[in-house]
Amino acid sequence: MTEQVAEQFSGHEFDASVHHSSVSLEERAAAEARFHHGGIAIIACTSTLELRIDVGDM
Repeated sequence: MTEQVAEQFSGHEFDASVHHSSVSLEERAAAEARFHHGGIAIIACTSTLELRIDVGDM
C-alpha cells in the first residue's frame, strides 16, 4: 500500500519516497535524509519510520 500511495503523489507537484521493511536500509536512510533536508515532500511509510522530527518543524 505504501508503494501505491507514493505512486499517486509522484509525478504531480510532490516528490514522494517509500519507507518500509522491504526497502533496503540504505534506501530508507537516503529517503530520511532527503526529507530532512527538504529534497522530498512526502514519505509513504509503515511503522519503520521514526525520524525524531518535531511535528511543529514540518
